[in-house]
Amino acid sequence: PTVPQIRMSREDFKSLYDQIKDGKEEVQLEFEIHNYFTPGPVSYHNVIADIPGSTYPDELVIVGGHIDSWDGATGTLDNGTGVATTLEVARLLMESGVQPKRTIRFMLWSGEEQGLLGSRAYIKKHEDLLEKISGVFVHDGGTNYVSGIAATAAMQADLEEVFAPIMNLSPDRPFTVRSVRGLPLGIGSDHDSFLRKDVPGFFWDQKGTSNYNFSHHTQHDYFNQAIDEYQRHSSVVIAIGALGVAN
Repeated sequence: PTVPQIRMSREDFKSLYDQIKDGKEEVQLEFEIHNYFTPGPVSYHNVIADIPGSTYPDELVIVGGHIDSWDGATGTLDNGTGVATTLEVARLLMESGVQPKRTIRFMLWSGEEQGLLGSRAYIKKHEDLLEKISGVFVHDGGTNYVSGIAATAAMQADLEEVFAPIMNLSPDRPFTVRSVRGLPLGIGSDHDSFLRKDVPGFFWDQKGTSNYNFSHHTQHDYFNQAIDEYQRHSSVVIAIGALGVAN
C-alpha cells in the first residue's frame, strides 16, 4: 500500500479538526506505525453444520453469521453476537428433537470483512445448490433483539405463517413481517452474495437499547456490549423461523 490510512479516536480527531479550522498556526502530526506484511495467500475457512431434512434432504435453509471481525477490538457485536445465536439455534433445535422436512444448514462465514469472501467462495463452489435453497438468514446486526423480517408480496403469506408462533412471544419485543417491493441488495453482509444469485437472502430487523454504531468497527466492540436477554430472545425467534421455513 502506498497511501496510509490512520484511524483516530473521535476526541483526537475533533481536536485536530478544530486546530486546522482555526488556522492560527501550522499543524504537524507524527505517527509511529508498525506494519507487518505476510506473503499470501491467507487461508480462511467457513464453518458448516447440518440438521438433515427428513423429507427433502437435498433442499436447504441456511442460517448464520460471519466468524471474522474487524481488528479494533474483539468483534462482539460484529459479529460475535451473530455467531452465538447461530450456535444457540443449532443447540435449541437439536435439543428439541425436531426433524425439519428440509435440511437446516448452519454456516459461519469467514472473510466477510474483506468483501464477503467466504459466502462468495461457497456459492462459486456450489452453484448447483442455489436453486435448492429456500432462504438464507443472516444475523449480523449486533445484539439488539430480532424484531422483524422483510417480505416481498410473494413471500408475505408464507412468512406470516412461519412467524405466527412468535408474533406475541414477548409483549416488549414484538415481531413484524414487513412488506417490501423487493429484497435490497447491498446492505453489506453475506446474504447479499445469495441475493445476487437470485436466492432469497434475509437480514433481520433489530430493535433495542444497544447503540450498534458506537461499537461497529471501533475499539469499543468488546464482550460487555452484548445483552444476554436479547441474545436469548433472538435465538428463539431465529430457531422458530428456520424450522418454519424448512417445513
